[in-house]
Amino acid sequence: ELEKTIDIYPWQAALGDEVLVPTLDERLNVKIPAGIQTGGKLRLAARGYPAKSGKRGALSLVARIVNPAHMSADMTALYEQLAALGKTGVK
Repeated sequence: ELEKTIDIYPWQAALGDEVLVPTLDERLNVKIPAGIQTGGKLRLAARGYPAKSGKRGALSLVARIVNPAHMSADMTALYEQLAALGKTGVK
């Protein structure tokens, strides 16, 4: 079995999304489920290393939630709104 870490943004983790993931021999569109956490795994059957039998093993994608390196003023304002909502009892 092969394992690959994929970086996703917080809004992708919270809301779900589709991301393009390079694999050994192709690029796949992979659906990220809403609510995934850092360390969450998505298993793609028959997308890993080929075995001696000729069958391919699985590819496990491990989610890592990352913040954007640069944020616009609009993005910063949205994060500030989320922070304020978090302080009002949304847990």
